[in-house]
Amino acid sequence: MFWRIAYGLFRVITGLILLKFIHRPFSEVFQSLTRLEITAEQANAILFNINSFLETHPVHVTYFVTGYLIFWGTLDIILSIKLLMHKMWAFPLSMYLISIFIFYELFRLFHTHSVILFFVIITDILVLWLIKKEYVKYRIRRGIDAEQPTPQ
Repeated sequence: MFWRIAYGLFRVITGLILLKFIHRPFSEVFQSLTRLEITAEQANAILFNINSFLETHPVHVTYFVTGYLIFWGTLDIILSIKLLMHKMWAFPLSMYLISIFIFYELFRLFHTHSVILFFVIITDILVLWLIKKEYVKYRIRRGIDAEQPTPQ
């Protein structure tokens, strides 16, 4: 779970940084971050190609991206701490919230056709799978049948 806390912290920090760049193209953000590397050495083909790709495929930083990063980062940190404290309710709550948000992301994907949102969905599905795997492992360790509901 420590990886989820670190990942959540990374999401929150990234979201807060991107708040500065709302409605700016990612190419502008990328250029400002890699300005010295690209101008100092044009032979750096990877950075140059990423920059060219972002300029020809304009994608803008939106409130959705920043809100997503800050909200889910904070939620990851809180729920991961609860999972480390062995709070059994945190597993299904995490899976439930992520599942609902994946459906919302799919809805937005069909309207926006965003490549970035597609990769966000893939990441959330991976996180959901990892939580489910850990939940089953934790239930087995505690002697609870993974197929039966938890007694109230």
